[in-house]
Amino acid sequence: MGKVFLISGMHRSGTSLFSNWINDCGIHLGKDFIQKDFANPTGFYEDKDFVDLHKGILIDNKVDHFTLTAELFISQKRTEQAKSLSKSRETNLIWGWKDPRSILFLDFWNSIIEDLNFIFLYRDALEVVNSLESRMIKNKDLFFKSKYYLLKRREHRAMYASSWMLNNALILEFVKKLPKEKYCLFNINSFKNNDRKVYAKINEKFKLNLEYKNLDQIIDPKLLKGNSGNFKFPAETKKKISILYDELSKYETNILD
Repeated sequence: MGKVFLISGMHRSGTSLFSNWINDCGIHLGKDFIQKDFANPTGFYEDKDFVDLHKGILIDNKVDHFTLTAELFISQKRTEQAKSLSKSRETNLIWGWKDPRSILFLDFWNSIIEDLNFIFLYRDALEVVNSLESRMIKNKDLFFKSKYYLLKRREHRAMYASSWMLNNALILEFVKKLPKEKYCLFNINSFKNNDRKVYAKINEKFKLNLEYKNLDQIIDPKLLKGNSGNFKFPAETKKKISILYDELSKYETNILD
């Protein structure tokens, strides 16, 4: 088996930007991607088969990726689907997939695929919540839902903040038990500003020989704007987020050494 990578991060954390770039550098992320839309005009780079599997497990458990509150049950049928899916990708020497929902299945995939490697991205919580909110409000296909969202804005912001904490806490819990050579964790802004150093670190850590592609020539990094909006988290939420963000920073992969 070649090198296999699971690439993930909380929704709207820059995983599409990163995956567009790393796919061009040489980690094959699939052929049948989820279609691009107004929220991601350059594409999501999410393998449809992996996304469908993850969504299916969430449906089985009657939850979604924002309201998850309980441990997920994964049936034998879904397990066999996952094994078959990963087997079908083994013709690629260096391959992987990107899906923010993968965060909810880290231990599962680590048990399915031998010698699986991980690349995680994280982003400032206010920027993530603002991006999620902007996507909902601007979505013309969900006009009535957008109107409803504006009426329930505070509740949705709280839900997005909770989802940010849940997803990043799961990443942190997982990397703490992984050998350092099995994962990279990058702040999306560090990647945007230092794509060549990130490329070098990925090659070094995972013993690869990827081809460097200049990020600016693939995609305009300005598409991922660092806009935190004009709102603030409640004091207790802000404190919890700050503690988690600081701890994520401690485990961030050093691209300077």
